[in-house]
Amino acid sequence: MYTYEDGLAGTEFNYYSSFKDNQGLLYFGGLNGLTYFLPQDIKVNPIVPPL
Repeated sequence: MYTYEDGLAGTEFNYYSSFKDNQGLLYFGGLNGLTYFLPQDIKVNPIVPPL
């Protein structure tokens, strides 16, 4: 789960407030502002958490 520490403007987003530009950047509008990122920049965490 992503939170403020990961750079999200908030954890609640508005319906119909998303956009993908021609460079692939994704935008999401929420109650506390705008969050945007490139999906290919998301890194997979190779560390398996203990159960």
